[in-house]
Amino acid sequence: YQRRVRGLKITSMSESEFSPFLDTPKIIQTLFENTKELTKDHYGGRFPGTPGEEATLKHLEAQFKSLGLKPGNKENNSFYQSVPLIQTTATSISPLSITSSNGDTKILTHLKDFVAFSGLGVKNSPIIFVGYGIVAPEYNWDDYKNLDLTGKTVVCIVNDPGLATQNPELFRGSAMTYYGRWTYKYEEAARRGADGVIVIHDEHGAGYPWSVVSNFSRSRMELPENTKKCSFYGWIREELIREIFKKSGFNYDEIKASAVSPSFKPISLNQQLSISVECSQEKIVSQNFLALVENPDLPSSEVIVYTAHWDHLGRDDKNIYYGARDNALSVAGLIVIAEHFQAIRKTLSRSILFLIPTAEEQMLLGSEFYVKNPTYDLKKTVAAINMDMLNIFGPTRDIAFHGRGFSDLDELADRVALRQNRTVSPEKNPESGLYFRSDHFSFAKGGVPGLFIDMGYDGVLVEDGWVEKVQKEWVREAYHKTWDRVVEEGEKKWDLRGAVQDLELIFNVGKILATSNLFPSWKDGVEFKKIRDLQVATK
Repeated sequence: YQRRVRGLKITSMSESEFSPFLDTPKIIQTLFENTKELTKDHYGGRFPGTPGEEATLKHLEAQFKSLGLKPGNKENNSFYQSVPLIQTTATSISPLSITSSNGDTKILTHLKDFVAFSGLGVKNSPIIFVGYGIVAPEYNWDDYKNLDLTGKTVVCIVNDPGLATQNPELFRGSAMTYYGRWTYKYEEAARRGADGVIVIHDEHGAGYPWSVVSNFSRSRMELPENTKKCSFYGWIREELIREIFKKSGFNYDEIKASAVSPSFKPISLNQQLSISVECSQEKIVSQNFLALVENPDLPSSEVIVYTAHWDHLGRDDKNIYYGARDNALSVAGLIVIAEHFQAIRKTLSRSILFLIPTAEEQMLLGSEFYVKNPTYDLKKTVAAINMDMLNIFGPTRDIAFHGRGFSDLDELADRVALRQNRTVSPEKNPESGLYFRSDHFSFAKGGVPGLFIDMGYDGVLVEDGWVEKVQKEWVREAYHKTWDRVVEEGEKKWDLRGAVQDLELIFNVGKILATSNLFPSWKDGVEFKKIRDLQVATK
């Protein structure tokens, strides 16, 4: 397949190969109905382990059963896979104190200046700046230089050196690698034995404003087996780090610039950090939802997986975080795609698994659990196709994908886009690392190529630049905020015709895979290729 696809001239699909979505008004109605249902008050923002989860699962089972889909968990013949989680809630977080060698102490305020995740806290922990906090042998990169970090707190820059230099030869240039993700930096600091770890926030490097970070800390979850951890995890504003560096006699911007070299060595700031965090813990069991379409005359052990997480942020004392676009709309999109696959099920040579994971907002825990405990062998999982925050701004002449250039799935998406008379645009904001921030990425770490659709930006009925402008406004005003709700009137009214285009595209990509023997792989140089190659060799 690899040779065939990479040597393939990208031509439009034939009329018989392509399955257009013929009833756009009906599809839009389905999208609105299900999104509005999942964002009603009694769903409470769909937080795992709450009555909102029960209501969500009940709705999903009713919808997929009504379409005739089978339970997707073959282990127990059910629509559910139990996911054990440990929920840790910070009941008390002290101010963060940073004490200089001369005894001067700077006090920082939680949420305003820094964010603390649940943990035990640290006391008088020496602060070490470790650049980007990356250990990547394939790039000949080690920011830690085997430093003993026992009892110490590391501070590191978000993203990776390629963004700062814009050098395409350094990591992946402006496109973030997994080493740029804050989750990786926490994991690496724990592996290195650090007592605490703080990521420095800047909006360009992180890909989102401080308001998104401050929403992280209300309650966190983890899988029971994720036991290697630091005593304190946090974020801090970049402008405050500048002050802390100055107190140590350093210029932060100069030191930051030096961190883009593999010869960079960790720097002690000669200051100590203290914070106290009191937490409560609760063990809960949440559920992944799984539904299956298969050819009744030709059941197959090979599957194409479609994913879209059902969970969101829940509620606090005052507000419900409804999560309409993130990600109720995509869940509604899965219902649309399931209906179309069910209609052609007797033509399929492979099965279609709809995985609707829990706890995506808790660092992809539901999909991570599935990949570690798959109901279908990962060696026989052809691809993972993911949706997260579908287009609400109308039809477009183009389409973009996160992580473009990573796998052979690009060529198939190109064929479908051409058949739709759409162009494929470069990824917007590759420095944000969005490819590493949704459920297909759990499959990627398990070797399975993932396709993650973004949206189009060349609007059909609007002036140039309008779609990108309103998308940025939506991220600023609604992403992970209470304003993420369905809008049916006014100047911000949702136009779901673009969402229908995108659903049609990823349905047809899955159809190509489900009616052929194509088995996509990762491109050369992608860090997950070795895993996939081993799977293929032992398949």
